[in-house]
Amino acid sequence: MRRLLNLKHLLALSISILTCALIAIVTLTIGQAGVRRVEAEIGASLGILADQMQDKLDRAIFERYREIGIAARISQIPLIADRSDVLRAWLIELQSSYPDYAWIGYADHNGKVVHATGGLLEGVDVSGQAWFRAGLKEPAVGDVHQSEFLAAALSRRSETAPLYLYIAAPVVNASGDTIGVIGAHLDWSWVNEVRDSLFGITPAGRTEEVLVLTGAGVVLLGPPELTGSLLTLKSVQAAMTGANRFASEEWPDGGRYVTGYARSDGYRNFTGLGWIVLVRQDADVALAPARQLQQQTIIWGFGLAGLAACAAWMLSGQIAAPLLRLANSADAIRKGQQVEIPHVGGYAEAETLSRSLDALVFELKQRQVSLKEFNRSLELQVAERTSELAARNIALSLAREEAEGATATKSRFLAVASHDLRQPLHAITLFARALSRRVSGEEAPQLVAQLESSLASLKEMFDALLDVSRLDAGLIEPNITNISVKELVERITGGFRAEAYGRGLTFKSRSINATIATDPVLLETMLRNLLSNSLKFTRAGGVLLAGRRRNGHILFEVYDTGPGISSDRQTRIYEEFERSKEHATGTNDGLGLGLSIVHRYASLLGFQIKLVSRVGHGTRVSLALPEGTMNGNEAPRDADAPVPAATVLRTLQGASVFVIDDDPQIIAGTERELTDRGCRVLSFPTIPEANAALLAGLRFDVAIVDFDLGNDQTGPALLDAAERARGQRIPALILTGGTDAATLAAVMKTGRPWLTKPAEPDTVAIALSDLIAATSTA
Repeated sequence: MRRLLNLKHLLALSISILTCALIAIVTLTIGQAGVRRVEAEIGASLGILADQMQDKLDRAIFERYREIGIAARISQIPLIADRSDVLRAWLIELQSSYPDYAWIGYADHNGKVVHATGGLLEGVDVSGQAWFRAGLKEPAVGDVHQSEFLAAALSRRSETAPLYLYIAAPVVNASGDTIGVIGAHLDWSWVNEVRDSLFGITPAGRTEEVLVLTGAGVVLLGPPELTGSLLTLKSVQAAMTGANRFASEEWPDGGRYVTGYARSDGYRNFTGLGWIVLVRQDADVALAPARQLQQQTIIWGFGLAGLAACAAWMLSGQIAAPLLRLANSADAIRKGQQVEIPHVGGYAEAETLSRSLDALVFELKQRQVSLKEFNRSLELQVAERTSELAARNIALSLAREEAEGATATKSRFLAVASHDLRQPLHAITLFARALSRRVSGEEAPQLVAQLESSLASLKEMFDALLDVSRLDAGLIEPNITNISVKELVERITGGFRAEAYGRGLTFKSRSINATIATDPVLLETMLRNLLSNSLKFTRAGGVLLAGRRRNGHILFEVYDTGPGISSDRQTRIYEEFERSKEHATGTNDGLGLGLSIVHRYASLLGFQIKLVSRVGHGTRVSLALPEGTMNGNEAPRDADAPVPAATVLRTLQGASVFVIDDDPQIIAGTERELTDRGCRVLSFPTIPEANAALLAGLRFDVAIVDFDLGNDQTGPALLDAAERARGQRIPALILTGGTDAATLAAVMKTGRPWLTKPAEPDTVAIALSDLIAATSTA
């Protein structure tokens, strides 16, 4: 178990941490401020030294500049008097007055050295030398340069030629003509004298370094490793702009220095050479006092933090002691020990807590006695309720078993009823159609037409009652599969087109190439109910079935030009047994279950159903699929034109039709229906007979096959075996009397066209005609 800190430790630790944090913040703040201030002061002083150094350099050069100018003016006197010895003596005296003059000479206007100190270079042509060319025009001072020519004359041999700085001035006669040039070369070592005059001859104990740079940034004077190199420091760049300040920067040797800088700006009428003077000091050395102050502040700060921690430890002990006594007493009570809450003092909060805990313990003891009494009463009640619940659970278990048995029985009854009642109804439908072709007169055809209408109504009511019974029994579970929108619309269109044509109406359809995921049987039932309802109440115009894509959803819409539905009835049309007798076109308008079944199936599949209707203009019902996989591009398919009965008769005229069904009445009715249409019928009541004929090579154009042939044998299985033996596809229409989900799923899995019994004869004829047409074009 994790051990927690007690209050005493927490208080002491918190105060110590807070103190250390405050000291650290103060120390860092003061230290950083001190470092910046010291750095600024040192930088300013180094900047002043740099400025003083450049000023001394300018003054020193100005003095030499002035001396040479005076010498030039005086030189014309002995020249006029033709006293060359006097001029040479003056030059020697001038050199001896300032030992840093390496050479002083006079050259005539042609550039020939006439007189020189020590007689050096006398008679030599110096017209190509920079000092002579500059001196002919005006007094001039040249930048530091190497002169091997002069060094050779002075017998100074070394690996590196010495550096010199020249000063020249023109000698002018009384007419103002330049008759010669006085030139002098200063040894560069004089700059060390300037530095020593400023910083002292003995550098011991000093940490500043002086560097002299040309205007381009090349080091003339400085540490040996930097002499002659080009510096691109930010201090040098700033000095080139004329600024005299300081900078803290990193130098090429990797060290950090505080650098003061100044640029030569001349003296009096001497404009200066633009030299840059840098005075640098190692940052660690310069800021050492500030660092020491910061360290001392930290040491004192942590010392004070230690004292604060000790004080916090003692104070927290005084605070925590009463609380610890109360906590120990409370823990003993928790363990069941009989102890009293101690009365503690020291401070008001602890005393208040002591009294509150004492009152709380007293109340808890009183409630404990009450809880014991309540628990005894509760245990008795729980025992009674447990006995009652056990008896009820036994009764519920028996009732559930009975309900499950009843549901299973009802399921079996519905499945059997669906098949056994549809079989004779299908046969009666076929016989009624055959009878309609054989009666004549005025009354008999009318009676047969009424019989067919009644059979159609009976089929609709039978389907509706069976669907409602399955819904109420909870026997319908959606079987979600992928289905084609176009194939679904085309299959439904085939039957309703003939019905609409028989009533003098048009039937149009639209579809798209898309795949959706839903229960195909339930969706087809919903659409058939909507279409049947529209045809039932439409007297003129027609009906449209459309499958389309809108706003990312697939919509199935049924339009009609019927009488419309008033707004007060639109909220009740989905109720069971809701009918509108005044608008039905037939003698029997059904039980009013069609739209109720549509509504319940839509809820089961998650469809959104929407109705829009105007009295006298028609009705539109939409089914929106909320989710699904949709593939393919929209490809509208128009099936507006109805197929006339005469066209179907011509297509089936002379066709041979293979028929197999286990119900003799259905075979008889089918033979009569197809014979009337000009077909040659090859019918078989059993699988062995049909199979023998197929294996013998029986030829025919199309087949009508019953799905359930008894003894767990199916028509599709018979077709599959025959196709394997014959090696070719057999065009066939499947009829089924079973409408349970398992049977319909098996039928759809075959991929063949199918209809449920009782099937309208014209619908069967259209399906056969389509199969024959598809086979002939294949």
